[in-house]
Amino acid sequence: MTRTFAGPSPSANRAKPLAAAHHGGNPWPVYRGAAIVWGMKLKGTIRRSDLEGGHWVLEAENGDRYQLTGSLSACKDGLAVEVEGKVDKNAMGIGMMGPQLSVQKITAR
Repeated sequence: MTRTFAGPSPSANRAKPLAAAHHGGNPWPVYRGAAIVWGMKLKGTIRRSDLEGGHWVLEAENGDRYQLTGSLSACKDGLAVEVEGKVDKNAMGIGMMGPQLSVQKITAR
């Protein structure tokens, strides 16, 4: 079976160059931004939300909110912290408080 393509070649439709992702070497369009941001360090305050059974939220100093996942044994409501982890901008938890931040390390400030 022969396939034909009517119109300009597919490579002519590529509006922006591709860049290699930091992890895995998978190409990701530069103009879309990264869906997963590795190695984030954020400063802020941990808050407890009782919505939908409860979850932990980081209110970052820049005003952004992140729903925390992962190792959360050090979490206390109102604790000023620096959190290290990765952010998945496409994931959304049941609390719908913002992007999910998978915690690797929490340090009290």
